[in-house]
Amino acid sequence: MTSSKDDLSGLPCLNGREDAAALLRALRDGIRGVFGARLCGLYLYGSLVWGDFTPDVSDLDTMAAIAGDVTERDVTALRHMHEELVRPDLHPALARWADRIEVQYVPMARLPRFREQPFLMANISPGEPIHLVEAGRDWLANWYFVQTHGVALYGLPPAEGARTDPMLTFADFAQAIREHALSWRSYVAVTAGNVWYQAYAVLTMCRALYTLTQGGQESKQAAADWAAVALPEHAALIREALALRVCKNPEQDPAAFHARVVAFVYDIADRIEGLPLPG
Repeated sequence: MTSSKDDLSGLPCLNGREDAAALLRALRDGIRGVFGARLCGLYLYGSLVWGDFTPDVSDLDTMAAIAGDVTERDVTALRHMHEELVRPDLHPALARWADRIEVQYVPMARLPRFREQPFLMANISPGEPIHLVEAGRDWLANWYFVQTHGVALYGLPPAEGARTDPMLTFADFAQAIREHALSWRSYVAVTAGNVWYQAYAVLTMCRALYTLTQGGQESKQAAADWAAVALPEHAALIREALALRVCKNPEQDPAAFHARVVAFVYDIADRIEGLPLPG
């Protein structure tokens, strides 16, 4: 769906979310200010579209389709724009979104062959300042979500602005989810010392297991609820992980919680490794 109005009214995912709509309007206008006619499309995807959005916790996930390559000069201009966007003295109503905005600035002409020919794009995400990154197969799930569930905030429809050759299928997505889940065996070590990140690992593995056993995609909450029933031996840990998403002062000891999370990740990865891929 595309909003034909500059105020983004008419988009169901923004009903009752004026705070998010205000940020997205300002972000869209800021990106247009940097790229001008080079901005071909801007797409919202992720939790706000899925219905899994948690106020004051969830990020806003977006992708911008850009004509031509994204350069270091563009990154410099984007860095200034993003810093100004959430400055409390300039935009007090938007400051709450600091470190909760994710944008991939994608050179549209290079996206169709991303699996064979990785390209450079600019990316900003929570805890990660804007910079150029290589976009290859590891970004497949993002592009699949934009193609299948993306909401156009500006410009071309998602199927055009996020076109790949061929277009992505659920089988492609399932394979990417499997690879990502198995990579957590090594990546879970990075979460040591951060209970929120550890909780994220638990919920990510729940979601991956749901996708690969049920043949669909669900929100973090719904996938965790399902996993707590399907895996009663892990139900307590899953409930703790859900609670940590919205907890500002966790009581868990990071080292002790991490040990439980590592065991969980390895167990779920082993289960996933033995599953056939859904069609």
